Amino acid sequence: MSATLTGRAVDAEALFGAIDRFDAEAFNGFFASGASYTVSNYPPYVGRDEIATAAAAWWASVNSLRHDILEVFPFPCGFVSRLEVTYGLKDGREVTLPVAAITHTAAEKITQHRLYLNDSPLAV
Repeated sequence: MSATLTGRAVDAEALFGAIDRFDAEAFNGFFASGASYTVSNYPPYVGRDEIATAAAAWWASVNSLRHDILEVFPFPCGFVSRLEVTYGLKDGREVTLPVAAITHTAAEKITQHRLYLNDSPLAV
């Protein structure tokens, strides 16, 4: 599913697919150099290096991820995604959570990516 935005496109399926494959190079390639990435009420990661480091740390803490894209709502400089994300946890549990993502784009790159979820069910 693509979100085409005033001549600019970021493919939501490709973005979330890169996360699910733990593909750091593909994931990082979606972001502009000064982009920010924020998860819920945690401090933002700023810049591609910080985003890549945060993604690698998160991926190391889980066995698997699966993003099921339920809806994508484009707006002039980005899109909102409604998702269900299934986390395969190190203790063997699988937890599926509703997630909303607001993604701002410019020149076919993500400038801000914000995820909203209640991650408390992921705690052991």
